[in-house]
Amino acid sequence: MSFWKTVGLVGVAAVLLWLLAPRRSSDVRDASVQEIIYMGQGAQLQNIFSDMFTAFERHSIEAHRKDPSKPIYRLVLSQQGTSDVDMTADPTRFMISVAGGMPPDVIFFDRFALGEWAVRGAFTPLDPFIEADLKAGRADAIRPGGYYKGGLGRVPLQGTALRHPA
Repeated sequence: MSFWKTVGLVGVAAVLLWLLAPRRSSDVRDASVQEIIYMGQGAQLQNIFSDMFTAFERHSIEAHRKDPSKPIYRLVLSQQGTSDVDMTADPTRFMISVAGGMPPDVIFFDRFALGEWAVRGAFTPLDPFIEADLKAGRADAIRPGGYYKGGLGRVPLQGTALRHPA
């Protein structure tokens, strides 16, 4: 093969790879649409939550129609592999998404995984967000009185809230 053919093929391959490179789909969508990446415990729970996710998206579209300053939310169900994957025992997908800089916005997992993932620095403490909501006087702010004592007792790690109690 001649030198110029090789250079041409390498150039075409480079352009194809650039065009096919994965991007977060929010980079190419309308600015009013905000994606929320959800990672859950396999297909079983995603099927259960499907109606709730659809209703949430519809509600955000209606809210945007009434007030265009409000975003339209689009829920993206993250691939979690087979339905028998236990994210507590095998957190590989989640930890790779954190290391890769594209962690899910919402994750549903067994409470026993919280400590393991927290010590690895996988979570952002929620305290500043909770305090800001309380200062703003939001009616839907997280308040300790709204949860069972047993649920709240499992939330803090080293004095910070890392998850919303169930």
